Amino acid sequence: SIPLENLGWSLFRGRYLNGAAAFKVSLSNGVLIVTLQSLRVKGEELPAQFLAQLQKQNLAKNLYEDPKTAEVMRNLESVTVKDGQVTLKARATK
Repeated sequence: SIPLENLGWSLFRGRYLNGAAAFKVSLSNGVLIVTLQSLRVKGEELPAQFLAQLQKQNLAKNLYEDPKTAEVMRNLESVTVKDGQVTLKARATK
């Protein structure tokens, strides 16, 4: 479930996109990148034009609005998702 206004669709403020989705998750220089790969709503694939718009967005971009969260993210070396489990690896301290 994703708030539609977080996707840049302010017209739908207070509404949510609910469905089953697959995501690509990566970490680059302490920046978490989460992008949509596929989405089914009520058992149906989202129309291609909507899916293409959503696939262009980093769904984790709002994490960096909070300075404490941003600092935690900068201290991560990697993020992996395997078999439904998320693993975070911290950078080695010097």
